[in-house]
Amino acid sequence: MSYYFSCFFVYSFFGCGLETIFALFNLGELVSRKTLLLFPLCPVYGLGAIAIILATKKFKGKILPVFFTGMLAATTVELIMDVVYRDILGVEIWNYSDQPLNLNGRICLPFALAWGLLSVLLVKYIHPKVHDMVKNIPAKVNLPVSLITVFDVVITCTLLWLYGDKSVIENVFSLYM
Repeated sequence: MSYYFSCFFVYSFFGCGLETIFALFNLGELVSRKTLLLFPLCPVYGLGAIAIILATKKFKGKILPVFFTGMLAATTVELIMDVVYRDILGVEIWNYSDQPLNLNGRICLPFALAWGLLSVLLVKYIHPKVHDMVKNIPAKVNLPVSLITVFDVVITCTLLWLYGDKSVIENVFSLYM
């Protein structure tokens, strides 16, 4: 369990970085893309990476099965996370309405294909290195980081649900000053 939590943390962190770079190229400015209050994490990437890793294990890195299975796994996680964000917490984190072949702006074919490509990169190149790093993280480090991250998720979800606006993640400290 601690192995997958460590993977979740690492991939959520990398996903936040990837989102920030993507936003820089699309918006022309550096914008925080984190979706948690304390840590610079995007949990959809952590959950997506774990789903890809688990779903593609039996394919031993074969490109086409990894591409399509990873694409399906990551897109499913993206859809579920969007339902949680929009329908339960009342915030819109992303909207693909302007993309072709989208499903109510929640998921779309261009990003599903991107997740397929990222799945191949993850399985063939990235995860073997992350695996070597993560398997050596001692429990005395993993446990406190896990507890703080769970606290961060609970507080973030509570704030999003109460305020119904994702800007609360960046501005929460100004609410109390």
